[in-house]
Amino acid sequence: MKKIFAIGMAAALSLTLLAGCGGGGENPNNGENTKPTLSGVQQTATIMAGQEFDALAGVTATDKEDGDLTSKIVVSSDELTFVDGKTTPTMVNTSMGYYITYSVKDSGGLEATASTTLFVTEKVSELENVFTADFTAPAVKDEDKHGWNAWIDAGKGIEATAEIKDGAYVIDVTNMPQDLDDDGALNLNQTMNDLGVGQYRFIVWAKASVETYYCMFAKDAVKTEWTTYGDGHYHQKLETSTKAYALDFELTEENLTDGKTNIEFHFNLGRKNSETATSANMPEKFTVYVNKIALYKTTGTEKQEEVFKNDFSTPDAEGAGTSQIYPRNDNGAASTATIENGVATFNITKYPDAPNIWELKADVALGTVKIEKGAKYRVTFDITSEKAQKAEAVVENGRGGDNARAAFLKELDLQPNEKQECDFTFTAENEIGAEAMLRFQIGKPSEGVTTNVLTIDNVVLYAITGNKTTEKQVDKFFLFGNGSSNKTDPKLPFDVTNGSDDDVSNAGIGTAYIKDGKLVYEIEQGSASAGQNKIVIGYWDNPIDLPADAYYVVSLKVKASVAIGMDVCLHDMDCGDVWDDGLIFRRASWMDEGNYSIGTTETTVEFKTDIVYKASKCELILEFGSEALSKLTGGVTIEISEIKIGVQKLAD
Repeated sequence: MKKIFAIGMAAALSLTLLAGCGGGGENPNNGENTKPTLSGVQQTATIMAGQEFDALAGVTATDKEDGDLTSKIVVSSDELTFVDGKTTPTMVNTSMGYYITYSVKDSGGLEATASTTLFVTEKVSELENVFTADFTAPAVKDEDKHGWNAWIDAGKGIEATAEIKDGAYVIDVTNMPQDLDDDGALNLNQTMNDLGVGQYRFIVWAKASVETYYCMFAKDAVKTEWTTYGDGHYHQKLETSTKAYALDFELTEENLTDGKTNIEFHFNLGRKNSETATSANMPEKFTVYVNKIALYKTTGTEKQEEVFKNDFSTPDAEGAGTSQIYPRNDNGAASTATIENGVATFNITKYPDAPNIWELKADVALGTVKIEKGAKYRVTFDITSEKAQKAEAVVENGRGGDNARAAFLKELDLQPNEKQECDFTFTAENEIGAEAMLRFQIGKPSEGVTTNVLTIDNVVLYAITGNKTTEKQVDKFFLFGNGSSNKTDPKLPFDVTNGSDDDVSNAGIGTAYIKDGKLVYEIEQGSASAGQNKIVIGYWDNPIDLPADAYYVVSLKVKASVAIGMDVCLHDMDCGDVWDDGLIFRRASWMDEGNYSIGTTETTVEFKTDIVYKASKCELILEFGSEALSKLTGGVTIEISEIKIGVQKLAD
């Protein structure tokens, strides 16, 4: 009897121990109940008004002790009613959205919660495609040569071809005779008629596949004797990366007949100067790419009046730059400004936490000068940086920011302890009262730079008056865009803007073309500023017309030869005087969500706009400028294989 009782007690004790271990022989939670877990809850969701929203779709709940608790999830909202996790909102809410809470409890009473925000848009029709880019390569027409003729003297034994392709005027030489004694036997030339008095600048942006030589001159086409103007370039190096080769000359009344003359412009490819080397130094085979050719003509006169000057010889009474130079510290930046030893000193002790170039500024007051919209000015100054530093120089209102900007002057690439003597002329885009500033935006340091000291001196502002004007003719060899034979072809509304289109600067050199069913943009020299390297789809002569009362859905497939950032903007050109008023969509590197990351594998970029209530003549702008791009010595090639724009119209 005692034996039976002992056996029973042992069995009971064994069952008790097993129960305490969760029935499995061990307790992973040491006997403590754990909270359940909710999975699959999205941070946001978007539906149309009148469309059912299933809040539980894809959402699950589990618990270590109880197992699957999905059926016990409770969905609630102060503004929406849910039945079996489903609701059908009828009121549009695209600003704040509807806040929805998920909760689930386990058998021990512990609760897990999660939330989502539901945005409800207007009821719209099915997506309708309204624009698809056509990447069929267009044919070359005579007008795409812009009057530039290729002269190849086959009688001299030269074997070569010249054609417009890959966004350039391409001269492919398969045999350059080594005994050639004529450096004018191969060239691009054009005669421009009825040129009058003025200052001229003739510029050719070109490169060669291997280093070779060129001549460049402006020859009078009327006079019987050989007459050239300006100091021509003769037997100079033509390099393997695209450079701007510029020739300046002047036509006066003495040069002209009845106030006009005709000039032949030549860009010759020929042997090296026989006085210093033989023609054998010329390559036998080479290819020359001419990206664009420009002619600038300046006429009239002007005078300038000094309206402000500060050499910082007089310190501020407070000694902290309170009336001459102002530090502007944002996003954790720390800096001070002082006037001492005859210069303005800007001491940076900390750069912004998430550095963008405009989040740390040094403002130099321009006294009480009033900057008038449309008026012309010149500003000069000296600047020195203790360490390598990128900067932007602008003139704007000290309080108004970009909305009261008179002009963007220049990107500055400051090298350690190297004084830059800067001289910029600008026409004011906006009026600025008595708070005009010469602003240096310096919030993004060079790699490894954590502190810095900048000195600024000899700031002078001139007001320029007169009738001096500059006319420019830029011949780009694209088969689309302004100036091409396809200027108004709605299938080819593409154009490209490079910073070098307006001057001889290398800040933005590139070319574009269509090949193998893709739009190709080759950026040979990138700029740190986004506006200097961009593709535009749609412009005033060839816009993308989009309807009113609709959402726009834009998608494109793109890749690049190296990883690069891409800013995107959809803009209504019919926006009046204020460009920002036409913004429909923008995603850029300086915004919280950043730009799009483009890599060597094709990426699909897609976005949907808010509702647009007016018909729009749009441009889609893709910008590629960045500090990283400016450092790519080999440049980058961007390929776009698809661009589509669809609309969803408001339903009746």
